[in-house]
This record gives sequence, structure tokens and C-alpha cells, in this order.
Amino acid sequence: MFETVYTKPSFYAHLLTGIILLFILVIIYLYYKKINISLYQKLILLLLITIIIGLHGISHLLLEIHYGFNPLEKIF
Repeated sequence: MFETVYTKPSFYAHLLTGIILLFILVIIYLYYKKINISLYQKLILLLLITIIIGLHGISHLLLEIHYGFNPLEKIF
């Protein structure tokens, strides 16, 4: 079952969004004090990050439904 998921483009799109999300969060963490933006812009940034995390979660759901791929089963 897991052999087929690695050949699907949606798996790699999901993996790429996870890596980009992690990269964005690290950049924000490292340079948060240097980011000189208004409260409104910070709220917009937080909203965009929330949307990205939500879409990544939907990607997890779809991978689990269509391919039976649940990476937490491998960990636990």
C-alpha cells in the first residue's frame, strides 16, 4: 500500500508544502524581532500561515483517504 503513494505527484506536492511551511516558520522565528510591520500586516501574515497549515492538513487527509498513507502509523 505504501509503495504506491511514493509514485504519486500529490505525495511530493504534500512533501514540498511541508518543507516550505517549515522553512517559513523558521525564518519568521529567527527574524521576528527584525520584521518591522504593522499589527494589521502581522495579522494578515498569521492568517496566511493558518491557511497554509489548514491546506497542508487537508493534504494529509486526502493522502490518508485515497492511498491509506498515514505517517503517524510508522512512528507510533
